[in-house]
Amino acid sequence: MENRKEYYFSISIIFNSIFITSVFVIMIPLIVILYIKGGFWVLPILIVYLFMFYNSIPTYKSLFFKLKNIPAIILTENEFIDNLNKQRFNWDDIKRVSYDKSYSRFKMTNIYFELYDPNAYNVLSGNKLDRLLRKLDNHFYKGSYRFSPNIIKGDNKALLKEILLFKDNKSNFSKHIK
Repeated sequence: MENRKEYYFSISIIFNSIFITSVFVIMIPLIVILYIKGGFWVLPILIVYLFMFYNSIPTYKSLFFKLKNIPAIILTENEFIDNLNKQRFNWDDIKRVSYDKSYSRFKMTNIYFELYDPNAYNVLSGNKLDRLLRKLDNHFYKGSYRFSPNIIKGDNKALLKEILLFKDNKSNFSKHIK
């Protein structure tokens, strides 16, 4: 039987969705009032509103996954599966796994996969914005794919250890986690 580990979204996704929906509901009357008064700020606020809406789609997608009990991340012997971003990585295509803690002392903000051939995965994305962002990731993060473990239920370090276990097939993580 194949070794498999599933990670699900945390409950914070529900609270994030409620907060974002509240902001959207509050902004609609503001935009309407500004439009009626003929204010200059209608267009910039509408652009910010649309940008926020576009960026909140992953949050609502995460909420859908949480309510349907679909795993966010699946680790198997052969691949890493990120259901939210519709990405699958073969472990052999990942050169190195790393993380940063740039925003918080206690939580990782991102886990990075340095890929041997990031362009091979970049081509798989059908969304032009995703392809552009991945090209920027390739440039700034040395060909890495990144994801935020903060929306995943459980301990971030335990998740990173599991990823390293599946990647390296080793039980000694002292060289990776300090």
